[in-house]
Amino acid sequence: MAAAVGGRAPLPDPGPQVSVIGAMLDVVVIGARRVRQGIGEFVARSFHQAGARVRAVVGTSDETTRQAVQNLRARYGLECAGYTALEQALERERPDAVAICSPIPFHRLHLEQVAAFGAHCLAEKPLWWAEQVRDRERTTAALVDAFVRRGRHLALMTPWPLTLPDYDRVHPGRQGRPVAHFEMRLSPVTEGTSMVLDSVSHPLSLLQALVGTGEVRSPRAVVSAPGGRHVRLDFRYVHAAGEVAAVCHLEATAQWPRPAAYALDGRRVERRIELPDYRIFFEGGGRRVALQDPLARLVRRFVDAVGSGAPGDREGLICGMRGLERLMAAAAAAWDAAGGR
Repeated sequence: MAAAVGGRAPLPDPGPQVSVIGAMLDVVVIGARRVRQGIGEFVARSFHQAGARVRAVVGTSDETTRQAVQNLRARYGLECAGYTALEQALERERPDAVAICSPIPFHRLHLEQVAAFGAHCLAEKPLWWAEQVRDRERTTAALVDAFVRRGRHLALMTPWPLTLPDYDRVHPGRQGRPVAHFEMRLSPVTEGTSMVLDSVSHPLSLLQALVGTGEVRSPRAVVSAPGGRHVRLDFRYVHAAGEVAAVCHLEATAQWPRPAAYALDGRRVERRIELPDYRIFFEGGGRRVALQDPLARLVRRFVDAVGSGAPGDREGLICGMRGLERLMAAAAAAWDAAGGR
């Protein structure tokens, strides 16, 4: 059995802005060490800022887990235990919630373990993925329903919908109008079909927030640029009141901060990030507005949902995975035609 590799002490007083709900929530974070594009460290920080007690982190080895514990202590004053096995962290820390920020191949196992334990869960996107699975929708439904049956909240880390009020500050007057055309640009660090797997949950979450749960229809992918580092995904998003013509541009880049933008019916916003303070802005239509960190807002919304007993979005999670599967199939066919994934 894996051993704990860090101690635990009381957290520093997070200040008067902390919610009572957050202060009652004990959390374990899987994958809190930042490598390449991992967000686990920032998720742990956001839970701490929301008033939750980050009791422990889970890593892949004693050394990487120790590094995660030390980073959280040095950067955010966070004191937590470290484990190399989720089962042991659950048994010893008895958390109310778990944040899954592990690599995608481990999501399914971790979801099953968290559901069996009976904790709430905030999972990095996509919810899960494995290449050799015959019926992904049935698997997704089983994973989601394991939380539903126990009355536990399950949500996905897709913070882009929380930027819609900021979009409306840049382009006022959108509210109440149907959206007919949607376009998004993202810049993953991965290449090939992995860039689709890493990214398309974001546009799908925005579409769900804009027009409700819907279906991806007629997906088509076009691969371009040397080495297939750019893919354009076109599809119809069919929902209860009509459909949206959607386009997603994914271009692999090592640039940091990574470029990102989206447009509703041609009205575009560009995300700008100013370093080293990591200040986030939207620019478009001659306006520039500052954003609160969408990830921190998403974590606080999760904390509030747990506290209020709000159910997770079962239909949205299942339909989002169905859309991901269809877009992945279109991308795989395009990369095969271009000579490889």
